[in-house]
Amino acid sequence: MDPDVRYYTSPWRSDFLVWAFDYLVDLGYADAAVTRDFLAGYTVARFTNYPDFNRFDGAPYHIAVESVSGTEYTSWNEIWQMSFAGRSGAAPTEFNEVNCALCYPAIARVALTGAMHAALPDAESATDAAPSEGAAPQSSPTARPASLSLPPLENEQHLDEWMSGPCLAYSPQRKLLACVSAELEMGFVTATFVLLSSETGAVTEKHVVYEGRSSIEPKSFKQDAMGAAKGALASGDFTERPVPIAPERVGRLDAGVFRVAVAGRTLSAPAPKLTQADAPQAFKGDPNGCMTWSPAGGQSFWDVAVLRIASQHSFTKEAGKPCHFAGELNDETFPSGERWVVLRPE
Repeated sequence: MDPDVRYYTSPWRSDFLVWAFDYLVDLGYADAAVTRDFLAGYTVARFTNYPDFNRFDGAPYHIAVESVSGTEYTSWNEIWQMSFAGRSGAAPTEFNEVNCALCYPAIARVALTGAMHAALPDAESATDAAPSEGAAPQSSPTARPASLSLPPLENEQHLDEWMSGPCLAYSPQRKLLACVSAELEMGFVTATFVLLSSETGAVTEKHVVYEGRSSIEPKSFKQDAMGAAKGALASGDFTERPVPIAPERVGRLDAGVFRVAVAGRTLSAPAPKLTQADAPQAFKGDPNGCMTWSPAGGQSFWDVAVLRIASQHSFTKEAGKPCHFAGELNDETFPSGERWVVLRPE
């Protein structure tokens, strides 16, 4: 630190406070968000003002704020110059102690989680730029994670994962979500890659990558579709950071709305309207009186959640009942009715 520095701060203490106040918000103390958001802005700034402030110095022990003469440092470059003047060796070009759970980089990472919960400007950029456990050193401020790949589909265990309809990653500003799914009918599998709009939940791009037996035969993969799906992941600059949502965490369908609590806030979305296309073939009644949607799991991406939902029914063969259906219910007569729905903060 430059000898002209009189006052300095300890960023890790501020980051600890962000962590604590974010937890208070999660417990339901909404007023704690004001302090959390104010302090979290300091954490975000330390990782988003490169090259004026070297982001690899973003989790230090002290940072200079005022000179001996009482002059406050007003630019991030001046703060960085005064804070790290006189250090031995060159400025760092990678993060240190990334696998230390109690060190300053880990504390900063948790504080940035609070910034993401607060949806602060540049919080996502700061999180991408900050050190992460197990990550390889990043020598460039614009370095991005390696291109994502499709999850493996080689055996029955992989097939089960695809059938759960997971969403894998999001594009910048979470405008698009990358998801996969698989349907099993009479021992025949159709596996699909899709891109969803995070605003509407609509499918914007779809590629059927496998059509064949459930034993997963290499010859049944559609190479052109696989290439298109991989290209979409590579070109979309997707980031992989989902948090699984178990079905039991999703609130009961209330007035046609799905709700789930994520990081101290409630995300919700209206359930899709059931149409005749969702009902068994030859059923002429109102499907909304005999069918409903049920969550089958999902993933959250900070302020966006994606649920995989499936239709359930109360059809009966008892004549005279509103949901009477005399036909057989099987994969051919009754569509699977599975789809995704995107939830956002209320």
